[in-house]
Amino acid sequence: MAAELGLIINEAKCELICDDSEAVNQFQEVVPSVVNVSCDASDGSPIGSACIDAVLMQKLDEFKRLQHTD
Repeated sequence: MAAELGLIINEAKCELICDDSEAVNQFQEVVPSVVNVSCDASDGSPIGSACIDAVLMQKLDEFKRLQHTD
């Protein structure tokens, strides 16, 4: 379906940011070369709810740190 929309995915550059092993296994059935990155080790943007809280908390901590000027 992606090709029909003109979207070409470079599988060699794809990362799956997810800690749910079942979801990772299902995704790797479709895209076997995808690299799985845990939520804690990621600095990217997750799609879906699996890591949203962890990523948002990390970003919030970064903003708080930037806000404090001593």
